[in-house]
Amino acid sequence: MAEVTAPITVTAVNDEPERTAGVVANLGVLEGAGATSLGLGGLAYDGGGGGTEAGQGLTFTVTGVPAASFGRIVLADGTTTVTAGTAYGPADLQGMQFIAGAASSGSRDFTFSVVDDGGTSSGGDNTLAEALTITITNVAPVLAGSNPLPVLAEDPSLSGNTGMLVADLVAGQVTDPAGVYGIAVVGAGSANGTGYRRSDTAAWQAFGTVGATNSVLLLADSDNRVRFVPNANWNGTDTGLLFRAWDGSGGTAGGTTGNTTLTGGSSPYSADTAAASVTVTAVNDAPVALPVSLNGTEDAASITITLGGTDVDGTIASFTLGALPAGRASCTPTPRCWSKPSPAPTPAAR
Repeated sequence: MAEVTAPITVTAVNDEPERTAGVVANLGVLEGAGATSLGLGGLAYDGGGGGTEAGQGLTFTVTGVPAASFGRIVLADGTTTVTAGTAYGPADLQGMQFIAGAASSGSRDFTFSVVDDGGTSSGGDNTLAEALTITITNVAPVLAGSNPLPVLAEDPSLSGNTGMLVADLVAGQVTDPAGVYGIAVVGAGSANGTGYRRSDTAAWQAFGTVGATNSVLLLADSDNRVRFVPNANWNGTDTGLLFRAWDGSGGTAGGTTGNTTLTGGSSPYSADTAAASVTVTAVNDAPVALPVSLNGTEDAASITITLGGTDVDGTIASFTLGALPAGRASCTPTPRCWSKPSPAPTPAAR
């Protein structure tokens, strides 16, 4: 039997582009990070196919970017924002950077495609999809101290004691990369009075029992306020309100839910605490006169009356008599008063 040779034709099929140099690796940055390279500077691509398609033209298109609240992808100039669906040159891709936004933590993806001009006929593939994940790690706020609450006069009226905004309490005292912060109240006990909080125009609420595992979280905004209501007749300086700075990355504002056991590092709470001081100035209180009763005999030479009173601020300095009994009366410096009734009238002659 004679051999027959049949020709076989293999039709070329386009292969997807290949990365020939560099890496596409995940990126980790800290909260509030400035422009940070995506690490794409060493990237190089060809048309694929083991070098047989090296002459193909390539197009680089960004297919996905993080939300603006998370952060921005920018070109090497540090200002031009990279947008999804836009084609960029290879040098642009290599110089791309990430600038963290308001997010304090989390992960988002950055994706781009490399497309050659070999087409997709006969089942060919002309697209290489690339992706990397950007992760932001929270940075705990730093607390330098506390501003004092407004000075109060002893026994202030409740309506006049409006306290202080949390924002004013920590103004200039907190540093946080994202610039979002509040306080975690971890102590509010005092023998001199009671600490209160309120949001907007809601009723004042006593802090009650708070601590490291059940702190009260309050945002430093235009609504949240704190105040101190001193005990009756107390004056002095109190530092019973103890707090940490809180950046809002964990916990629920307004609820007794903050667990401040872990602080600093990547936690939502500052490593340091601060005590808010409030000064209550003394106000003189009116003394209280004690009731006086006395008995005597008619025509007695004198009846001694001892005056008495109480004063929470100290001792009684003097007494002022509002009325005297009929007859003669005088006061001694002690002070005491005596009174002698007038003699009985002489009976009329018969």
